[in-house]
Amino acid sequence: MKNGMKSYLIMNDIYNTFLAKSDWAYDNIVPISPDASNRKYFRLLNSTGSTILMDAKLESVKSFDAFQDVAKYLHSIGLSAPEIYASDRAHRLMLLQDLGTGHPALAFLIFKTRLAVIHAMILFHYYGT
Repeated sequence: MKNGMKSYLIMNDIYNTFLAKSDWAYDNIVPISPDASNRKYFRLLNSTGSTILMDAKLESVKSFDAFQDVAKYLHSIGLSAPEIYASDRAHRLMLLQDLGTGHPALAFLIFKTRLAVIHAMILFHYYGT
């Protein structure tokens, strides 16, 4: 996988290995400000579109698993949630559908709102109230 990174951000070996296994090549990477969690997000761009890399290494494995469970549940009842293209439980990385379209500021707001809803559902699932 050849990546012509045009950003100041240097991807580490764990990210690059994960992305190589998921077969996602990127030309540019843009950090996204965090949501109300300990996760980091990056928008990966190439000529065919974009995807989101989520780094949840500061989250527990239980929280990481709950994120996937909630996304699957939302899909099963016909609600919108980012599709999970690939995940690495050991390093708590996910490659997610980029739900942002259209105007970048609006896309960012939509993406962040959906992540906040998923995060709230994870907390509810995790703590039960």
